[in-house]
Amino acid sequence: MVDDDLKSFYILTMILKLRNYDVIPYLDPVGVLPDFENGAYDLLLILVEMVRMNGFELYKNVKNADRHAKVCFMTNYRQRYLPEFSRLFPELTSDSLVDKPISANDLSRGNFATASWQMS
Repeated sequence: MVDDDLKSFYILTMILKLRNYDVIPYLDPVGVLPDFENGAYDLLLILVEMVRMNGFELYKNVKNADRHAKVCFMTNYRQRYLPEFSRLFPELTSDSLVDKPISANDLSRGNFATASWQMS
């Protein structure tokens, strides 16, 4: 999970860990790339709006390393980013771009993007 907002970072990490998900949280998207392990993750939760590297840029870099990586982008501005998302990632459904805030129940059940991935 990559979210550079400290409050969201801690809340999302805590919720997922309380629901028994293994979480590797990052505040800085630039730190993800040197640590990234091909095939090691079920899902990448990535915030779109980040300072040092936006979530779309991060995912493009990740896809170069692991073309099978699954992603769900989080944003506070879904309508603003939907056209760019659709242009950059035509293979993904719009369900892979979700609105924040995300309820704890939806987050833990994976209900907010079931068309593109499933958490079991």
